[in-house]
Amino acid sequence: MKLHESGTWNVLAVCDTELVGTTLEDTTLGVSVSVSSNFYGGGEFDQAIVIEAIKTSNNVNLLGKRIIELAVKEGLVDNSNVMKIGDCFHAQIYSLE
Repeated sequence: MKLHESGTWNVLAVCDTELVGTTLEDTTLGVSVSVSSNFYGGGEFDQAIVIEAIKTSNNVNLLGKRIIELAVKEGLVDNSNVMKIGDCFHAQIYSLE
């Protein structure tokens, strides 16, 4: 998990730890996503800390089965808004306030 800040705006990037350092390919979508520690950070975090960070961020980028399942369970993401990049689940949350 990593928080990127610029003035009053921020982007929270969260992914399942085993994805850091990998590249996701999806030929159907024509995309390749490098899952870097520069963007997603690293390490394990307590679920309560992650949920609070998601709730208080302007823009959230979620990548991986476990983080998506947690966000759906907490009512932060609806399953209909989850996409797949290759075999990996992905969702974004935007706050327009």
